[in-house]
Amino acid sequence: MRLINTTTRSFEEFIGQNIPKYAILSHTWEEEEVSFADVVSNPRFRKKKGWAKIAKTCEIAALEGHRYAWVDTCCIDKSSSAELTEAINSMYTWYRNAEVCYVFLSDLTASASAPRDTTTDRARDKTKGKSKEIAKNKTLDKSLGRCRWFSRGWTLQELIAPFHVVLYNQDWTCIGTKNDLSHLLHKITRISIAVLTHQVPLSEISVAQKMSWAAFRETTRIEDTAYCLLGIFDVNMPLLYGEGKKAFRRLQEEIIKSTLDLSILAWKLPSQTALPLGLKDVPLSEDDMVCGLLADSPEWFAECVTIRTARRGEIREFSLTHTGIKIQSLLRYEELVVDKKNTYGYVLDLRCMTTGEPATYVGIRLKKCGFDQFLRVNPWKYSVPKRGWFSEAYRTSASLVSSVAPVRYLLTEPSWTDLTTRHDARSIATFAMETFRLCVVRVKYPDWAKFWDIWPAGGFDLQDEVFFSSYGDHEVTAAIVRLRGHVAPPGHRGHKKRFDIVFFVADWRPGREIQCSIVNFESHPDELTTIRSELPAIGYNSHEFKNLLRFYGIPKTSKALVRFPDSSILAVVSFTKKAVTDPKVCKGEFWSIEFHCDMVSEGDAPRVLVDEGEWRMR
Repeated sequence: MRLINTTTRSFEEFIGQNIPKYAILSHTWEEEEVSFADVVSNPRFRKKKGWAKIAKTCEIAALEGHRYAWVDTCCIDKSSSAELTEAINSMYTWYRNAEVCYVFLSDLTASASAPRDTTTDRARDKTKGKSKEIAKNKTLDKSLGRCRWFSRGWTLQELIAPFHVVLYNQDWTCIGTKNDLSHLLHKITRISIAVLTHQVPLSEISVAQKMSWAAFRETTRIEDTAYCLLGIFDVNMPLLYGEGKKAFRRLQEEIIKSTLDLSILAWKLPSQTALPLGLKDVPLSEDDMVCGLLADSPEWFAECVTIRTARRGEIREFSLTHTGIKIQSLLRYEELVVDKKNTYGYVLDLRCMTTGEPATYVGIRLKKCGFDQFLRVNPWKYSVPKRGWFSEAYRTSASLVSSVAPVRYLLTEPSWTDLTTRHDARSIATFAMETFRLCVVRVKYPDWAKFWDIWPAGGFDLQDEVFFSSYGDHEVTAAIVRLRGHVAPPGHRGHKKRFDIVFFVADWRPGREIQCSIVNFESHPDELTTIRSELPAIGYNSHEFKNLLRFYGIPKTSKALVRFPDSSILAVVSFTKKAVTDPKVCKGEFWSIEFHCDMVSEGDAPRVLVDEGEWRMR
């Protein structure tokens, strides 16, 4: 660490643990700052405007008994990328370890900053019987927040990190300490007094709330928007000037590697971030817009200042992979109205909540776009459980939700900025369909049954009722659905009878004739149980899937009969298939399956059920 001797005004370097006590300067950069190169090679460096504040810092520090001082303009050799990287990654620690931090507010005039009288008059309110604190200097209260120092990115950590901070106006008149002015600083910065006065460590503050402190701050270089926050989040990363907004994305990735705090996903697009041009000309809404799970700027966390973590539920994994954010956590569901129909949408409970009145838990809506892969839906809004979120088994058996939460992938690409730069409104809304859903089959929920088992569960979208056709490098066109029906046969006074039906589907690739079959579970209980147990071993191979069905004698039928005890009425469960198009579901034409359940007398029941031919192997 390179320090300035406050007496000789010369540099001295210290390495490792042998760093002496020092004072440190916080300021905003202006014209004619004195750099390290100036001190080394420019004999007239003391004539530059920036030298005055360096000299004044040394003068005050010496008077207070500090032998050394540190000033960022001249104590870092910015020609050395290694030294610059070390300095930026160490900056928060350097400010925290300083004996005192002098904040020089060059745009705070003497008339606007008479030293604030922190003593108060206490007057008795005769009507309410409460004591009042009457501040004696309202001028400073109004003018301090207008200082440029409060709008710069780098000064955020310079306010938070040091234990002892003294603020000076442009004449170097002390206007108070951080502790004295904590209530006013809280009002200006939205940072809690407990954090400003080091009563609460930063580790106990949610990621989203810490991001919100930087929402309205600016840096000269785009990359510094991320680099100035390294110390706030206690992470390190190499500096790559020229990478632009990718730096903030890398910062979020480093944070994810070091915490299980899901509030990093609690950002919202600012209200002024309008929908893309052309949206009014297409039948789309905010609920059709999707994007990746990471933010492009701290500005997107502006509304997160009241968010705190809520220690509930367990997150077994939250990490980064080449696919996206890997998370092992159960999802929730919320009621939605889509195209005038009631449905449900995926919700990721972020395990955080607002601290307002009333306090509410926060979730974000997701769109399943591939095998356990999700994008964010409607990034302008949260999902708030007004009437409670539904569990993951809302339309399926609880048996589909194991005691160990499945692994999901939250895609970080594409960012909203990339989407709006490269696409119009219609293509943004259909991005997930055109990129991931190139081939699907829809298996629609019947009103009279619940999906009791699904294979492969990760490849089925409960919201759009579709199976996907790809999993990484594997092609998947084989699936099973076990339906548990509840119907009331005539004459049973409304008492519903339970039965299980198993539906098989394969080969829904474009240009191929889809193959389907439906059977009553009771007609092949042992074979169907064995098939289900062997499915994980065959992976997602369609050929092996059909071989398995043929080996255990599962026929291709379009109807299944269900007999009810003590009744001459039978249920005929069947399906119909047709090719349909829906750009919100799939890029091209796809097959749609619908189930039917009809009550017939035993004499009217179909005699032949094997009517779909043999399983085609090619």
